Parts: sequence; C-alpha cells; structure tokens
Amino acid sequence: RRGMHVVDATCPLVGKVHREVLRFVREGYEIVYIGHKGHDEAVGVVGESPEHVHLIEHESDVDSLDFAPDT
Repeated sequence: RRGMHVVDATCPLVGKVHREVLRFVREGYEIVYIGHKGHDEAVGVVGESPEHVHLIEHESDVDSLDFAPDT
C-alpha cells in the first residue's frame, strides 16, 4: 500500500539454524544451544521456542538442565 519493499537480509546460515531448531522441537527434542547470553543470534534461536531451547554459556550450565537425557 505504501510502495515499500521488504528485503529479508537474514544470513542463510542463521536462517537454517532457526529452521532446524523448529524442526527438532516439533519432533519432540529439547535443544541445547551453546552461545553467549545476550548475543543477537542466541537471543533469536532461544526465542524460536524458549521452553525447549536451553542456552549453555559455560560448562557448569549443563548441571542446570532439567530434562531426561533421551529427549
């Protein structure tokens, strides 16, 4: 309506990670994502499914994971 065009400039690799996360969540998996809290990519990936994507920043964070190893 306003004569504007939208260009998706998302990095193809970042987009692939987002799609894969959603696919594995749909299949019933819990996702352990290694990254830095507050980093744009980590925020985006966790935001895809916050209840199923678990951000690990440090080795000690693994101890706080609260799901069965086979999920």
